[in-house]
Amino acid sequence: MTFNNYQFKDYIHQALAAAKFERPTPVQEKLIPVVLSGRDLVGESKTGSGKTHTFLIPIFQMLDETADQVQAVITAPSRELATQIYQAARQIAGHSETDLRVVNYVGGTDKTRQMDKLQSNQPHIVIGTPGRI
Repeated sequence: MTFNNYQFKDYIHQALAAAKFERPTPVQEKLIPVVLSGRDLVGESKTGSGKTHTFLIPIFQMLDETADQVQAVITAPSRELATQIYQAARQIAGHSETDLRVVNYVGGTDKTRQMDKLQSNQPHIVIGTPGRI
């Protein structure tokens, strides 16, 4: 099985190809269809097994790029993990022809500036730590 077996949006396929992801990992092959079906789940897998893309790909697939509102909130227990998820999400979003807004809200950044920016520009996807979100 390859990622081409999935009916993902074109920009998702482009992002996967740019990242040189050809085949889903076992966790992705098993869980992406479950996430796309809208069911809740808890997955556990080793570091480096592809967990981040297991949930990011379905989020982007279900995203309404034309809606000017937050459609997904991803929380991570640390700034480092939130930043890793953010970078992976930005890589996918960067292949969309539509301006997909992904933001990272973590401690150690200017909270007031972030709040001011929210007044005029709603992100599509919010990633961050629970304290800052």
